Amino acid sequence: MRWCGFLALALLASCTPSTTSPSSTAPPSTTTTSTTVLTTSTSSPEPGRLVPVAIPRDLPAFDLQFRFHHLIRPQDGDRYTGPVWPTALDDVVMFSSVRDALSWTPGAEARLAADGFVVQEVGFEQFHTIYEWGPYDERPLFITTDAALHFLHLVFSKVLREVEQQSLLPELERFLSGSVEAARSQETELRGSALTDAASRATQFFEAAAVLAGLDPGAIGPLARREVDLAKEHLGIDVSPIASSMPECMPEVSMASCVDYSLFAPRGHYTRSADLERYFVAMSMLGQTGFSLASVAEPYAPLRRALLVARPVLRDEGLLQSWELLYEPTAFLVGSADDFTLLEAAAAAQTVVPGWLDDPSLLSDPVVADVAAVLAQSRPVLIDPEAASIRVMGARAVLDSYILDQLGFPNVGTDLDRRVFVSALDVASVFGSQPAEDVQRAAGEYDFARYGATVERLREQVSGREPNHWGGTVYDAWLSALEAVWVEHGPAFPPFMRSDEWAIKSLQTGLGSYAELKHDTILYAKQAFLAEGDGPPPPPAPPRHWVEPDPIVFLRLGEVAGLLLRGLGDRELLPAAESETLVYYIDMLDRFAAIAVDELVGRPISAADNDWLGEIGEHLELLWIRTAEVDPSLGEISEADQNSALVADIARSTNWILEVGTGGADVVYVLVPDDAGTFQVATGAVYSFHEFWSDKRLTDAEWQEGLSAGERPDRSAPLVLPDGRSRPAWLAPLLAK
Repeated sequence: MRWCGFLALALLASCTPSTTSPSSTAPPSTTTTSTTVLTTSTSSPEPGRLVPVAIPRDLPAFDLQFRFHHLIRPQDGDRYTGPVWPTALDDVVMFSSVRDALSWTPGAEARLAADGFVVQEVGFEQFHTIYEWGPYDERPLFITTDAALHFLHLVFSKVLREVEQQSLLPELERFLSGSVEAARSQETELRGSALTDAASRATQFFEAAAVLAGLDPGAIGPLARREVDLAKEHLGIDVSPIASSMPECMPEVSMASCVDYSLFAPRGHYTRSADLERYFVAMSMLGQTGFSLASVAEPYAPLRRALLVARPVLRDEGLLQSWELLYEPTAFLVGSADDFTLLEAAAAAQTVVPGWLDDPSLLSDPVVADVAAVLAQSRPVLIDPEAASIRVMGARAVLDSYILDQLGFPNVGTDLDRRVFVSALDVASVFGSQPAEDVQRAAGEYDFARYGATVERLREQVSGREPNHWGGTVYDAWLSALEAVWVEHGPAFPPFMRSDEWAIKSLQTGLGSYAELKHDTILYAKQAFLAEGDGPPPPPAPPRHWVEPDPIVFLRLGEVAGLLLRGLGDRELLPAAESETLVYYIDMLDRFAAIAVDELVGRPISAADNDWLGEIGEHLELLWIRTAEVDPSLGEISEADQNSALVADIARSTNWILEVGTGGADVVYVLVPDDAGTFQVATGAVYSFHEFWSDKRLTDAEWQEGLSAGERPDRSAPLVLPDGRSRPAWLAPLLAK
């Protein structure tokens, strides 16, 4: 049967009270191991006297089954035992089609000889297209970790779309329909009391969300109508008419009374259908609208409103179960909410005044102040803690957003020299990428006060994470694969993989996949906020294909896919077709990993494996087809799946939005041994990564249009790329010019 419920005040995972400052907290983790049942006394404590209590976290610990302990890099004492790499191309087998392609870029052959590989900017719309060349011109193929990571994105995005449309959207409709009815009953119950306004706002909150979900709740209140208009306009930061009574917000000071309505603009895969769009906007309402925990201008009203939003849900077992069935699977995929949930707020209120669910008039100002204090002491809000709030389906605390938040003002910099323009390079540097650190040093980032010390602290926190934390969510497991891409390649790897140039290639590989991760989870993950010629004939034997000899990455990707397969399968949320696709992808990764191990120890691969690699373009194309949508009117792959370029916003300052994206797939040429005593040039696909600041949140279609036209993607933002096809300057050593 489907996973379902725990009672609101008897939850299986606890969070110990803490007074640790946000800047020194541990990075987010959804994994818990303790079991706590909340108990309450029979009488309320005196106002102003706090009773220590462990506020329950929302969910039980996940059944991780994440085999992280054996997915480690080769030991320092290991040495690569394969052949010595050539430093010239004189005796290298180069097929005529490869030589012709390299001739397009004058410096490509020199770079290939010097570094053992070279990347050529080509910009193919799909990765698998590059691998389909092999069978036609018998060129050797090089299966990159880029390709494996890219197809994780395709599989994950497809699985998520199906789960959202088939399971989560119907559940959201049930939850909102029932919540509107229950909130209206509560409003009638409390009409004429001191809670009239708060109860009306609770009703209008659910009315607005229902309208955004495409439901018809009948006549709605004026605040709900204004909320719907702001959500549909999605212009920028404004005051929530329902959550706050403030006339305006001051984001340069605090986001406590503000909502960033630009986050309501459907992006990522949510522009593919009307159902996905309405799911996105309604879930944004539930996830982005926060009832402030500590508003200076309104010290009690927002939290009281949040408790009256929670009360109808907590008193109805069916609504509570619907909330759980929405929240729990998405927490498994991405993580637990960073801000406090309805259940946490209700548990804190139950601690202070046990009878409030039956008699909400007990929620006096002193009691509400005590509830806020209990919540604040229960656990830290990790991202933008100054604006801690209660949210129905709060955005999730994710490790990379925590890193960006910690490396921006006020944690880094001073009032006179604020570090506002963070970068995805910050994440890669904390995860162990030396080129990312080098770029940030050269850019002067280490000149900001506390930047270097904060990077070191974050590195210690990341490297000290327990293995089960990396497997606590699919999101974290994906990050664990990127960590394997970014860390230094030691002496166990072939010479070309130990070079500075390959480290830059690995940096781009990880950032390209990171852009896809942010794209796929853009609805759920909380963002940081910062206030401001002819060659020799082919040999008689078939070409010897190669897999990028980094088995750890393929193994960890297999663990990500396996976690997704088990987790959604156990919850009976995974359609049969997507289950088959995941199994197909996992089998492919396992075979890549086994071949990569053979390459590291200098063991020739089998003829069967070589034949299979030679046909890998067909296998990847099949995987692409299985993860794509079909346009029913044409019977063809939808336009949205024809181009792999994508974009995702990952953070914002007061005025600008940080975007990361990928362009078309580029070609990498690599010198690899052919197991016959000579070397050859193999061909593979790699990401093309972009990062820039924009004045708006971009959709994939807008980004792709800008790439095609060679136009500036953002038109007016500072620190931007000169045009849509430009690449970060740190990529120069990698690209043939």
